[in-house]
Amino acid sequence: MQSFMIPGNLDTSSAPEAKSSLVNWFADLSEENPEIEIDTMTPTQVSLQLLVAAHHKSKTDDRSYTFGPNACAHFDQFLKKDGD
Repeated sequence: MQSFMIPGNLDTSSAPEAKSSLVNWFADLSEENPEIEIDTMTPTQVSLQLLVAAHHKSKTDDRSYTFGPNACAHFDQFLKKDGD
């Protein structure tokens, strides 16, 4: 399975390189059901923004994506906040 791990410690200086890596990863995908994950449960805001961008990109693709447990936990937190 092809996977992309979003670093949880991104800041504004490291984000462009991580974004470029993510864009290249999407362009080079050859397998079905690739996985996107974030490497910590306590990521920076910049890392979360990249995770959300990856989620949006995955919705415009014909392929099915899997999100790892940390990524899913963050999406669950967003949904709970929206539901309040």
